[in-house]
Formats: sequence, C-alpha cells, structure tokens
Amino acid sequence: MTVPEVSILITAPESAEVGEKVPVSVKVTNLMEDSYYLGTELSVNAVLILSTSEFIPGGSSKTYDMFFYMPEVPALLVAVVKYQVAGLWVPIGSASKTVTLAKGELLIGLAWWEGKDGWNEILETNTWPVNTAIITTWKVKNTGNESAVFKTRLLPFGVEGEAWLTPGATFIFEQSAISLSLGTHHFTLEILADDEVVAEYPFQVVVSEPRVSWLPWAIGAGVLGLGTVALLAAKKKK
Repeated sequence: MTVPEVSILITAPESAEVGEKVPVSVKVTNLMEDSYYLGTELSVNAVLILSTSEFIPGGSSKTYDMFFYMPEVPALLVAVVKYQVAGLWVPIGSASKTVTLAKGELLIGLAWWEGKDGWNEILETNTWPVNTAIITTWKVKNTGNESAVFKTRLLPFGVEGEAWLTPGATFIFEQSAISLSLGTHHFTLEILADDEVVAEYPFQVVVSEPRVSWLPWAIGAGVLGLGTVALLAAKKKK
C-alpha cells in the first residue's frame, strides 16, 4: 500500500486583538502522481473549526478558507491531513502556526525643533514652524502577552529603528528630522509588532509663517522720522 505524500501550508496573521475576526487558510498539496481521497482538519487551541474530505488530483492543491475569533490567549492553529486505510483515517501530515496577542500602545509622542524651549506633546492637531528641522520621539509599550520586535513607522515616511520588547516593556523611538512646507499636513504613526501593524495614531500638523512683531519697525520708523526732522531743522538754522 502506498501512503500519499502531502505538503501543508497555513496562512494567518502573526498577531490579532481579542475578539478580532481572523482569516486563515490551509493549502494541501498532493505530491503524488495519482489522485487520492484526503481528509483535512484544522483546529484552534484544540477546537475543531474545519473537517472535510475530497479527491485531490496528483500534483494539485486545494485551499480551504475560513476564519475564527481571536481568543484571550495565543491561538495555536494545527492542520492535519489524513488518508483512509481499511476504513480508518490515518494522519499522514500536519502543520502548525501560532497567532499571538502581541499589541502595542503609544504612551506619548514629542516634538522638538531648534530654538524650542523643551518638548511639545504631539496631539491630534499641532502647529509647527515652517522649513524647520523637527525631531519626533515616540514612547511605545508592549501591551500584549508575547514578546515581539517592535517598530514605528511615520507615514508617509518609513520605518526607523526596532526594539525587542517583552510584555509590559517600553521603548522610545526617535524619528529622523523632518522639515515641512506651509499648509496642513496629515500623518499616521503606525506601531508594528513582528512586522504586523498593531496600532495606528493619525494626527495633523498646521504649518504657518512665524509671527513678526511690527513694534520694532514702528519704533524704528519713528526714530528715523525724528532724525529727518532734526536734520531739516539744522539746515534751517544755517
């Protein structure tokens, strides 16, 4: 009796939030030349969510798409492919994947530019100076229950820096200086855990020309005017 050989691929996100609808697919490939009647099962934390069987031609694949809702603990996905022998289903291959609860939270974002006395907290709407190198920092916390590589990405710019954070740990990411033209600019800070976006924080920046006080000009004009009058008076005395 020939036992068929198969390959199994599970596709699912690396992480998800509690209660989130998580898509998952199982791809089963028959590595033999002949067709075989194969059974496929998929469980999430030992709870069966898929059980099906069908003929899969030699060299062909069959993909099963489904979803589950993320539990309050990491989700262990296990796929098992079986083959009937004497009326009994016998496992001939398996694969597994874990969807973690790695999440991130922005504690605070700060901005600084030359001449600024101290740091400005970054809010939903901000006013920054025009054509000025502005440095931003972002304090991020791992609020999940799994360690992960965290990164920040300031859109429309790219990713800068990374840090391995255990649950509850924090890290301050610094973004390269940016310079903005006049107008209103829209940005989004993304927090990534193991290259999956786990949090987003949109904000806008209004950039305007710095205010110029006219008082020194008025005083200067007044002094200039007095000087001219004095000069004219001097000429008259002659």
